[in-house]
Formats: sequence, structure tokens, C-alpha cells
Amino acid sequence: MRVLDLFAGPGGSHRGFTNVCEIEYYGIEWDRKVCDIHKVNNQDGILICDNAWDYLERDFLETFDFVWASPPCQTHSRAMLFWKNKSQWKEPDMRLYELIKLFKALRVKAVIENVIPWYKPLIEPTIKIDRHYFWSNFFIGKFEVAAAIKPHRYMYTKDYEERNGLMLPNRTIARNCLYPSIAEGIFRQVVEVG
Repeated sequence: MRVLDLFAGPGGSHRGFTNVCEIEYYGIEWDRKVCDIHKVNNQDGILICDNAWDYLERDFLETFDFVWASPPCQTHSRAMLFWKNKSQWKEPDMRLYELIKLFKALRVKAVIENVIPWYKPLIEPTIKIDRHYFWSNFFIGKFEVAAAIKPHRYMYTKDYEERNGLMLPNRTIARNCLYPSIAEGIFRQVVEVG
């Protein structure tokens, strides 16, 4: 199965996918440090260090069997409500909703993951799991999530690494990082249902 992972980050979703079955993995992540860490966390597959926003052509996306995207969440995060320097506050990046509309129209199974926003989402998510919303073009059933923590508890780099066996960039607060077990649970449904 050919899998495309846009905004691949340090590789949590990649780890979740490979826990389900053997895949032909392609990831795209723009941050060079994060790319290096992703390669340490996941030795297989192809990771392109480039801007994932530049790869959103429908014809390209539909060459894969499954497409996953975790676009940047900073402007959507509830942490924006507590931003100390109000001059640096930013409006939500509405490209998230353009991406959701694109993914819902794809002929291959596709999922977008992002944080629960500080505002009412413009498009209702398919499902809420832990502290994340997921939008997909298929039904996602509920499943047990391993390594879940209580809501609103900050998880720091060391905690995330210990729970998930993955490295993160130094001084990263992992509050919004996705557990590999969540990606695994969703991808398992893709593979089993077909």
C-alpha cells in the first residue's frame, strides 16, 4: 500500500502506519531538524524535506492508496488564547479548511489531523480522538487508544519520547503531538475495510 504523509513531523504517524502492515511510505516535512529526527525514528520509506503545501495537486495525491496530513496547528491551537505577546497573535490559517475540502473530494482514502481549535470549526470533524480532530472522506469508527493521557495535561518531550519510543526536537512541548497508536487505529480501519 502506497501511503503519503504530508506535514510528516517527527514520524509518529509513520510509526503507527508501519505497526499495521508493510507500506510504501512517502513523507513530506519542511523543517530540516524535524526531517533529521523523523529519519532517526523511522528507517524505512522516503522522506522529502520540502513544503507540503506545494504537493496538493489532486492528480498527484490520487497516485497513493492513502493520504494523511497533519498541517501546522499553531494558529488553531487553544494555546493562542493564552498567548502572552498579543502583537504576535495570528488569525487561524484557513488553508486547513481548503485542505479538508480537497481531501473530502479525493477518490483515495484521506485523513487530516489537527488540534481541537480555540474557535468553532468551520467544517465539522469526522471524529474527535483525544485532543485531536480528524476530517476524512470515509467513516472512522471508535477504537481504544494506547498511551492516552488526561486532557489538558502538558506532555513534554521526555514524556512523549518515553511513551512512544520516538525522538522529538529539543525543547519541544509535545502537547499536540499525535500518538502513533491513534494513527495506527485509523490506518487499521483503512486496511481492514479496504
